[in-house]
Amino acid sequence: MDSPAFFMRSDTVFGEKAGGKIRLSAYCYFFDILLTLNILCGTMYIKEAQYMNIDDWKSQIKRGTLEFCILLMIRQKPSYGYEIIATLEQYPIIAAKENTIYPLLRRLLKEEYISSSWQEGTEGLPPRKYYAITEKGQEYIAAMSAEWKNLLRAIQEIKGE
Repeated sequence: MDSPAFFMRSDTVFGEKAGGKIRLSAYCYFFDILLTLNILCGTMYIKEAQYMNIDDWKSQIKRGTLEFCILLMIRQKPSYGYEIIATLEQYPIIAAKENTIYPLLRRLLKEEYISSSWQEGTEGLPPRKYYAITEKGQEYIAAMSAEWKNLLRAIQEIKGE
């Protein structure tokens, strides 16, 4: 015997098209509710799901390389937090907000890969906390650079280049 919870009379199914949307509706007598399915939303969700994997992948790339990129930037010249954020914003694949960058800087400080010092601002601006690379940070960058080269070489070989 059919479960009454899934019984819907076919004569109550109807559709409408408005503004590019197709809405299918059916009345479920067991629950006394009108069930609707918005086809446009369903299609948009499917399209979003197709791109979700690339966004997840890009997020993983960012997590895996952001620390390396920040250390490379600080090695070139001592920088303050907002300056680091502004530089990263030039590269959308690694752009990050304050709530990501400052905790990362604190961890790098704690692990002694970077040091910090306060410097007076110019033209009446408040002092800024500048971050600089340490000897331990230089060694860490060297190790990361070697692994980065290994990764790029492996990818090139797998791609057949």
